[in-house]
Amino acid sequence: MTKQTSSNRINSTWLVLLLIVLLCAASAAIGDYYAEKLKTLTVAFYTGSSWDAPSGKPYQMIDYAIKKFHRKYPDVKIQYETGITKKDYINWLSGKIVSGQTPDVILVPDENFATMASEGVLASLDRFIDSDKLDTSNFYQPLLSSDRYLGAQYALPYEANPQLMIYNQSLLEKYGLPSKLSKPTVDEFEAISTQLSKVKGKKLYGTTSDFNWYNAAAAYQDEPFNISDRRINLTSSRFSKAIKLMQQLYANAGNMNVTSDLFDEGKVAFEPIYLAQYRTYTSYPYHVTRSYNFQVDCCQMPSLNANFPEQSNSSPLRKCPKPAKILYF
Repeated sequence: MTKQTSSNRINSTWLVLLLIVLLCAASAAIGDYYAEKLKTLTVAFYTGSSWDAPSGKPYQMIDYAIKKFHRKYPDVKIQYETGITKKDYINWLSGKIVSGQTPDVILVPDENFATMASEGVLASLDRFIDSDKLDTSNFYQPLLSSDRYLGAQYALPYEANPQLMIYNQSLLEKYGLPSKLSKPTVDEFEAISTQLSKVKGKKLYGTTSDFNWYNAAAAYQDEPFNISDRRINLTSSRFSKAIKLMQQLYANAGNMNVTSDLFDEGKVAFEPIYLAQYRTYTSYPYHVTRSYNFQVDCCQMPSLNANFPEQSNSSPLRKCPKPAKILYF
């Protein structure tokens, strides 16, 4: 064996060893990268109010949840995407989905839920609910059911915005009508509207035009749109009663559009309003934008039978902004 051949073998051995070291280093770096990536949870929410109503602490609950998660899983890093406006949120989220960078936890309007679930972008939460032993009875069941698709739970409700009725207590007292209302029945609601329309020399109204046919159907516990079988039923006896109620309300109002401005002027007894709006306009400094010179109180939406709560669920719910929920990808 020549000296040159021996030298070549030594050089080849060192080259192989160097390549092994480099491969090990690269593998370790790649492993660390993916290990770090697996321990990062990305959370993305939009800024501002879900219902375009000012809120002093819009992220209080989210921050609280993140702190609790940190205490339970201190080795998981949370990457919090912020600064996205509600208007731009869906376009921003679509871009993330297309590029394969979908956040793990998001807040999304309900109108996008069915599309995302049907296209397979969402993961079923059923196994997580079972493994975490999550008590789903803590959720409002109609909202929880609305977050299911083809029998699987793809989302959990995060925010809801129930509708209630504010009423001009001073106006009702002045004309000897019931002025302490908690759960008005449909008959009481219609009777008050009719009696106010008959006051001579005054243009008074029972409700603003914000009370619509859908509210009337809910008052009679009728659901014209069946989501489960995708059917529309406009021929039921309850829906017919709801239409008659609306016809009576329109007749009482002289078939005119009764605006919220007329309510502010003290000429209307009732006005449907969502909870977010009610909380805004009854708290400082926002209440200065809606200043009444009469006493205002609130009650439930009119229902078929106030004595049986299980038969009187007549308050529509908005999630964010029509409705919102937390989704997991």
